Formats: sequence, structure tokens, C-alpha cells
Amino acid sequence: MGVVGFPLHPSYVMLLFNWNVRGLNSPLKQHKLVRLMQKHKFDVCGLLETKLVPSKLQFMHRFRLKRWKLVSNVEAAGTARVVVLWNPSIVHVDLFDSSP
Repeated sequence: MGVVGFPLHPSYVMLLFNWNVRGLNSPLKQHKLVRLMQKHKFDVCGLLETKLVPSKLQFMHRFRLKRWKLVSNVEAAGTARVVVLWNPSIVHVDLFDSSP
């Protein structure tokens, strides 16, 4: 998956976070992730090996990270192996390539 992001304000320094979560279907692990993101005020978050099924990904986005935008490979892979989340008030992200 190819993703490019840039801050909406040129002088802003983005905080990026990447984590190989090795599964994110557990509500407890999702809660830990959200708390970590809030504590450190990350702007972009890349998650690898989430293994989220589509319904769990939708639930996590709708109820835990509703103000964030996301892109994943859930349609191509059946489970979301890669998820990129970003704060749209700070960062603009474009997906330029995706493969299964």
C-alpha cells in the first residue's frame, strides 16, 4: 500500500506512529491503542498485522476513532493486514497504490 501524507500547515511537525500489533480484534487492545494515540497526540498511525475482520474495523473506526480517517487493505485481503489512520484536521493523506 502506498500512502503519502503532508501537514495542512507547512510549519507543523507531524507525529507519526507505526506498530506491528499482531492482532487488534481484542477490545482491550483497541482501547490501549486509542489511549496511546491520545496520550502522545499522534497525527498519523500505521498499524501492521491487525488481522481485523471488516466488522471489527468498522466498529473500531465508528466508536473509538470516529474523528480520524482511515485506509486499509481489508477489501483486498479479507482481513485488514495494514491500516493507516490520520487526523484530518492536521494531515491530508492520499492513497496512491494498493495491492492484495
